[in-house]
Amino acid sequence: MTSYRNAIDRRTFLKTVALPDVYVPLRPKAPNGLTYIDGTTGDYEWSRDGKFRVPAKLFKAEPGIYTIVFWIRRIPADKAFPGAEVCILSE
Repeated sequence: MTSYRNAIDRRTFLKTVALPDVYVPLRPKAPNGLTYIDGTTGDYEWSRDGKFRVPAKLFKAEPGIYTIVFWIRRIPADKAFPGAEVCILSE
C-alpha cells in the first residue's frame, strides 16, 4: 500500500529527473559501401525486423549512475520517442 507521504516524495523526485546536457548521438550503420554526409559509416548494427545491438561505452571515467535512452524514429522526419532505457551503476 502506498502512503500519501511516499506519493509526495515520488512527485518531488520526478521533478528533479531530467536528461543530461551532454549526450552522444548514435546512428545505425549505413549499408555496405555507403557513408553518411560527414563520412562516417554509423555506430550500430540493426536488422530489417527492428532489432539492434549497441555497445555501451561510458564516456566519463568516474563513478555514477549512467542512463542510456534510445530515442527511436522510423525515418528522420518522424518525431523521436524514448523507446528503451537502461541505467548502469559504475563504481
